[in-house]
Amino acid sequence: MVLVCRMIYFIFESRNSKKDPVVIWLTGGPGCSSELAVFYENGPFSIVDNMSLVWNEHGWDKASNLLYVDQPTGTGFSYPSDKRG
Repeated sequence: MVLVCRMIYFIFESRNSKKDPVVIWLTGGPGCSSELAVFYENGPFSIVDNMSLVWNEHGWDKASNLLYVDQPTGTGFSYPSDKRG
């Protein structure tokens, strides 16, 4: 039997140039998805008190294209095809 995982990802183009390097962000762990980095660490946006998004002036997208993979499955929007995942 094949286990299928539906992985969600976010990709942000560099604010500088599409030719900038690509950074792949693969953090995550039990109870914490890679989305934490998108909004609270190095992503292009921050969440402010009224739950809206603002530009992160220190986001890594100022110098690179960013790819965040929402993993492991079951912690964010990514999910497995059955309970073994």
